[in-house]
Amino acid sequence: MASIGAVRNMAVAAAVVFGCSTSAALAVPTFFVAPNAHPATSSTLDTAWQAAVGGFTEFNFDAFANGSTVSALAAGSLGISIGLQSPGNASGAEIFFGAYAGGGGILGTVSGGALLNRNAGSQYGEMTFGFSSPVQGFGAWIFDNNLSTPESFQLSVTEADTAVTTSAILESGNGLPHFVEGFIGVTSLLGITDVSIQLLDGTTGNRVNNRFFEVDHVQVATAIAEPGTLALFGLGLAGLGFARRRKAA
Repeated sequence: MASIGAVRNMAVAAAVVFGCSTSAALAVPTFFVAPNAHPATSSTLDTAWQAAVGGFTEFNFDAFANGSTVSALAAGSLGISIGLQSPGNASGAEIFFGAYAGGGGILGTVSGGALLNRNAGSQYGEMTFGFSSPVQGFGAWIFDNNLSTPESFQLSVTEADTAVTTSAILESGNGLPHFVEGFIGVTSLLGITDVSIQLLDGTTGNRVNNRFFEVDHVQVATAIAEPGTLALFGLGLAGLGFARRRKAA
């Protein structure tokens, strides 16, 4: 049986032969990067992602105890592992209930409990989510308010064929380089096996570890839309092969 990566390459070939869009054939993940323009209030920056995936499960972490460590979540039969830095480097992230603006959250997005990039007192510049089976989409709200230095974020995604793709940068988008808030998400036709939210220095663009950030309202879409799309290309390839056999005959 051909691997998913091989099917992807076959789909590209079919797209070239039949004049189809190579972007569809490649099944490149689609990223959603939406900064919140503080001090405006916008908790709807995730609606485009939600419309793209349809159904999804959301985790807001309000039911967890402040200071506890969360290393796993479940969405039905799907298991979700949470780590810090690279997978296997540190398990779990700390639940943090902060003194958010207005007492109810940062502009309605990061509120109540949130995942903090800390475990056993150590800070990490990366938060990872691994899935027991490939998922169609992942999204999360991110908040950082480091008054001394500017920050930015990116999302690194591994698909079911092991291809790794990185999103555009989530900058502050609000005239305050130290205040980053917004939604970052991704969808994939092939399925996503793990994602990594990575903290960058907003000036140099380099990865950094020693600065806090929070992740809230994690959203996961489990349904994979990929089979129908790749089946279409499979039929195209089958038709191409049949035509070649008839010509050879």
